[in-house]
Amino acid sequence: DDDDDDDDDDERVSAVATLEVIDLPAGSYPPHEAVAAIVAEAAPAIDVYKRTVVGEAVTDITNRGCYTSNCKAGMLVASALLGSSFARAHGAVVGLQNAGGTRSSFSAGNVTLADVLTVTPFQDAVRVCSLRGGALLAALEHGLGAVRPARVGEAGADEDGLVAAGYAPHAFPQLAGLRVCYDPDRPRGSRVLRAELAGSGHELQPDETYGLATVGFVLRGGDGYAPLRAACEGAASVTGPLDSETVAELWRARSPLAADDFPPAIERMRA
Repeated sequence: DDDDDDDDDDERVSAVATLEVIDLPAGSYPPHEAVAAIVAEAAPAIDVYKRTVVGEAVTDITNRGCYTSNCKAGMLVASALLGSSFARAHGAVVGLQNAGGTRSSFSAGNVTLADVLTVTPFQDAVRVCSLRGGALLAALEHGLGAVRPARVGEAGADEDGLVAAGYAPHAFPQLAGLRVCYDPDRPRGSRVLRAELAGSGHELQPDETYGLATVGFVLRGGDGYAPLRAACEGAASVTGPLDSETVAELWRARSPLAADDFPPAIERMRA
């Protein structure tokens, strides 16, 4: 009867599964005919799109060192987020790109949309959030906690003598519109010595409000950026174009570009 059916629906069921990994070499599994037809029809237009030239790189602009220090490709992406027409229209003054979001480099020569999509493949939407300086400083402390000074003889140190700390390894901040001086020898959470707006030189004030341009992944707390998630959940924020679209916009507007067009935004304090 109906009562018995209700009882059955409420019963808990436990199951044990055995998983088997099956090797499927490329070409060994027949394609779905309908899907293959759609892909074949779209392929020529996609190829033309990817080969579209959006600018010229005078030098290589690489993502080398992104996880422990300033890197040119990361700063280019941060500059694109901040400099986009969308971010400017919504009052952004700082751009932040997490190190893990910059997946490749731009080689010297023509820059195509395929190159742009290789560097920024996640197709994440740009967001601008109005937040207090204290939350922005907390986010910087989080990102700068992703590194530590290398031990004597330790392999893998960058030119500043730093290695990834194993804590939020993809979080190191690539910045635009902001200059930061920090001391990685200090305890995590107290490393920022000075943070100032690049245009005016005004030091960040904990109680003042600033517009931050970044990607949705970061504002949702990705790579451990919980301070931004907490600050922007109840703050005015707007969602705009894809990150790759702003990078293409930057190339079209400012090309040709070289690595030296992106000077370091983060300085390590040395004893």
